[in-house]
Amino acid sequence: MNSIGIFWLYKDTVFGHASSIQNGFQGVAGLVDAHETHVECWDNNQSFRHIFPELAHCEYQDIPRGRVLYQTQTRKFLVYLDRSLMNPANKALIAAFFGFKVAQADWKADLHYTTDTDTLRHLFSPD
Repeated sequence: MNSIGIFWLYKDTVFGHASSIQNGFQGVAGLVDAHETHVECWDNNQSFRHIFPELAHCEYQDIPRGRVLYQTQTRKFLVYLDRSLMNPANKALIAAFFGFKVAQADWKADLHYTTDTDTLRHLFSPD
């Protein structure tokens, strides 16, 4: 089933929350988004920590992550993700988790999801 939602990718494993397109909302016309947030999912869903106990001391923004939306006009998915995840193998893992083919999505690196320390330092420097 094709889904939208939020995700993390760690050690070749995608985890997060997938929900049906029908359960989403259009905060921006033509873009169906999921209600879940990374912060809430990280804090309220501990299941991934059973698989990766080393993540118990991490914050949600420490692990490469992203969001899948649905574009109603093109009938394609829109995946915003950390630039570090932008490769064919990771795209295939993410697409499989959400139930669509890689070619059915537009893939966009987004600074909002970056885990690169140099980029973060530059973004938040007081200059």
